[in-house]
Amino acid sequence: MFRLKGHKIPLYLFCVFLIIRIALLILELSYGLKLLGLYSIDIINFCTLISSLVAARKRWKTIVYPISLSLIVLNLVILMFKYDTKEVHIKTPDNKNTLVVMETFKFRLVQSDLYRKSFGVFKKSLHISFTANEADRPFTNKEYTLTQKDKNIVHLKIDGTMNKEVDINFDK
Repeated sequence: MFRLKGHKIPLYLFCVFLIIRIALLILELSYGLKLLGLYSIDIINFCTLISSLVAARKRWKTIVYPISLSLIVLNLVILMFKYDTKEVHIKTPDNKNTLVVMETFKFRLVQSDLYRKSFGVFKKSLHISFTANEADRPFTNKEYTLTQKDKNIVHLKIDGTMNKEVDINFDK
């Protein structure tokens, strides 16, 4: 029977988190699939870094500690810039597809990037993006209409000051 020894559990956890992070990176680079949620990748990064601190052996602590601690601080700084990002999930009128909108506040502008939900836990870019003034958050403020145009095509109309329209094909 396979038994884990208490002192090796942090090392096994580090390996598992590292393998998960590498697999997610490969999925993103190869297929354009990103994990849903604003903080899911950050949580995996922090778990990997913290488990590396705990798993470090005495002779490796002088190398692992400074690198891991500096990466934790770097991730915290990156996390601070995500503070004003919103992820909005919109079901299509036929309830077959989900549109995922990332509204990001950047230098007095709000950028809205559109994704489609894939495989339940991933999002894939639709390569559609909108930019608006900082006061306009059309998806957070529900200033849009979504109508079914065809089986896998929906028509998105953004009201308010943006006043844009686009057809979104979920087959791509």
